Amino acid sequence: MIVAIFLAIAGTVAWTILKPRHESTSGKPPITPITVIKPTADGTSPERDTPVPESPPTIETAAIDKILFTRDDTVATIIASVERAARPETTRMAMPERGDATWLCILGDNDRRLAEFDSNTPAAVKDVLRDDEFEKPPLHASRTMSIYRSIAKDAMEYDQASGDSIVVLLCARTEWDTLDLHW
Repeated sequence: MIVAIFLAIAGTVAWTILKPRHESTSGKPPITPITVIKPTADGTSPERDTPVPESPPTIETAAIDKILFTRDDTVATIIASVERAARPETTRMAMPERGDATWLCILGDNDRRLAEFDSNTPAAVKDVLRDDEFEKPPLHASRTMSIYRSIAKDAMEYDQASGDSIVVLLCARTEWDTLDLHW
């Protein structure tokens, strides 16, 4: 008798787990499989004649340029916004062109070389900063640098999906004119 009850329960459980997915007992629509469409060699979808969208620009597809820090009109509104949180006249910025993406590098005054960046900042940029002896900031400095990034994101209408990226660098003001960064 106990064996019969056990087999009945085991059979019910097995049927519940293994029954075909297209049958629905909960009243919800049935689960349908997802079809993955891979682009053809010419970049079009095999079921459509539209090109598959390109991914956001990366350091591999962008030209490597010397980063030129300034306070001119191209970054004036962002500087004004950031310097509401920082001391006035203590930052410079650079905006190297990267297609549709906006890359911003904020340079601030500090006695140590510190760098903080967005999660989507390309590894090659991180390598350049590490090679130039920029370090990960301690927690108190990281919080301040994060505030600068947040303010700059609002001022520049940051869009991560288009490849926008922000890097905050701190170093001695006496080094600003001699920085030789390329990315």
